[in-house]
Amino acid sequence: MKKRLVKSIMTVLCISLVIGAVGCGSGSKKDKVTEKETASSSDTKKEDNKKTDNEDSKGTVAKSDLVKGTVEKPIKMNEAGALAATTSKDSKTEFMVQMKVIKVTRGTDAKKMVDEYDATDPVTRFKALEEGFEFVVLDTEIAVPKNVTSNPEDLIMEGSNFSVKGKDGAAVKKGNSALIGIPTITIKKSATGFMKQGETRTYQIATILPTETKEFLFETRSVKAENMSYFLIK
Repeated sequence: MKKRLVKSIMTVLCISLVIGAVGCGSGSKKDKVTEKETASSSDTKKEDNKKTDNEDSKGTVAKSDLVKGTVEKPIKMNEAGALAATTSKDSKTEFMVQMKVIKVTRGTDAKKMVDEYDATDPVTRFKALEEGFEFVVLDTEIAVPKNVTSNPEDLIMEGSNFSVKGKDGAAVKKGNSALIGIPTITIKKSATGFMKQGETRTYQIATILPTETKEFLFETRSVKAENMSYFLIK
């Protein structure tokens, strides 16, 4: 399989893939760069019933605790927010699970984390950083409430489609230019395959930002616009 390389520079105000390029534009599902796009359906099916050491049998997350962040009132760091998810059998019907952004890492430390990911010879990776940009890595936690669907045996596909926006909900700026299609890649996860109800997992998600961008919105993507949620990162 040919490796996908994610460009870390702005080309006609668009950060894109070198191979299998995706479209640019805010809100377009085509500008997503996630591991979900690179994983084959056969690989996913093999993981459906894989047991992990990270299962949370307590099911402490309640549906009533799930709050969607907005551009005007985003979810803050270490606060629980809502994330759209689906089941392994129905990719169109969405419901909400819990997500927290618990840590942000930048600069040299973030680059080391991305380098460790690159050392695993992944299918999707970033190219070398251009001057004026840095890696930013978010440590996140996703928890699925027990009985989140009517069938407790349903396997959950966590919503791992993310986008990076400016604090105002528009494109991140570098000087007078707007950066569209900023990529995100999940570089580490505590387990693979579909999640079980009542389970909690951790993920590290990397992106590229101008070094002067100290605050931004982390947007969770979904099939329905009303299920999108925003987290303030700073």
